[in-house]
Amino acid sequence: MGSGEAGPPTRDLAYRILSATTARMAPGRRDWGTAMLAELSQIHRRAARRRFALGAARTALFPPRPARLPVGVALIRAAVFSCVAACVMLTAYAVWRYPQPPGSDSHPYLLLCPLLAALLAGYARLALWL
Repeated sequence: MGSGEAGPPTRDLAYRILSATTARMAPGRRDWGTAMLAELSQIHRRAARRRFALGAARTALFPPRPARLPVGVALIRAAVFSCVAACVMLTAYAVWRYPQPPGSDSHPYLLLCPLLAALLAGYARLALWL
């Protein structure tokens, strides 16, 4: 196999990339890495081997995310977005129901809108963090 005519070289760049990547995988996914190395041995063209090794390495380093969220996370996210919507509606209601007279500087009203805006920003940050 040293001449490359009987089969693909086993220690080329593609093999080294893939073996280095799969060696650092979690123990539960090492079987997948072994299977990818076995698949690589069946590919003979150098460019195709490199393309396969880079794709498998990318998948090993950045595994695909699950398509659906767990039920608990989805419920929490829905609750947070509902609270954000409630804050927006409460702020709009406060401005519509209790308009500030021109020239008045009533302190409770002046504190209500920034408080609601801070609450809304907190909920939005929490929703984005989740």
